[in-house]
Amino acid sequence: MNQTGKAKQAVAKVKVQAMSREVAEVRKNINMIQEAMQATFKKDTHYGVIPGCGKPSLYKAGAETLIALFKLTFKPEPLPVETQEGEIRYLIRMDLYTRDGVLIGSGIGECSSGEEKYAWRAAVCEEEFECTPDHLKRIKFRKNKYAKTPEDQIQKVQQIRVPSSDMANTILKMAKKRALIDAVLTATAASDIFTQDVQDLPEGYIAPAEVADVAETAPAPDPQPEPDPLPPRQENQGGPVISEAQAKRFYAIARGAGIEDVKKWLMYNFEYESSKDILRSDYEAICEAAEKGM
Repeated sequence: MNQTGKAKQAVAKVKVQAMSREVAEVRKNINMIQEAMQATFKKDTHYGVIPGCGKPSLYKAGAETLIALFKLTFKPEPLPVETQEGEIRYLIRMDLYTRDGVLIGSGIGECSSGEEKYAWRAAVCEEEFECTPDHLKRIKFRKNKYAKTPEDQIQKVQQIRVPSSDMANTILKMAKKRALIDAVLTATAASDIFTQDVQDLPEGYIAPAEVADVAETAPAPDPQPEPDPLPPRQENQGGPVISEAQAKRFYAIARGAGIEDVKKWLMYNFEYESSKDILRSDYEAICEAAEKGM
């Protein structure tokens, strides 16, 4: 008997067990998520691809879409957590329920004012940096992706410490967001497709070897788009939007604070797809967050 005949004989002896109802339900969920990705998900809005990570990462907008897809409701529950002096820290458990009130999964999310992105902001000017006490300021070294000469490869940023109380609401929202994404990944079997949202990984987190491997296989990134031109004044469903001059000021603040992809930062933190949609009522809060380099 040749090799092909032996292989057919071996396959014929294999007993395949029928798919259980539980496994079939998981397969159904995965198929639904994949269909939703093809039909409604937008890259860099609902999910994103982080260099060095095998799977795309799920963003808050994507998690909320999956909650609507599976007809779920969620309930955040704060958990006790130890804090250091002057620190604001939240630990949130997010429970997901069916419309009938059946608990199907939970997620955990934590955020602290001690995290670098919340603890420090770029100084507004040289005078502010000089007037700040030594223990509340520092020089941050980072790579300059827009460098045109070898001398500009490393960028020095003057930073000052942010009072924890100024970030309390932002830290609470971030803890809730992380818990929500974790719960959705767990309850809907979406972790087969997505990883946890890692948009806020600090620079240098990915090993240089991984970045090199990605750079060799991935196409060159597209150049950063220019800000969308704004009409003089207009209205949207939430009220009056900012003027063109205000938009230019926002971009100047964001760039000055070291935010490289302003449009993506705006969508991730405040869920505005374009600066032309920013409401005047939200404008100052967004500028303040950009100024702090959050």
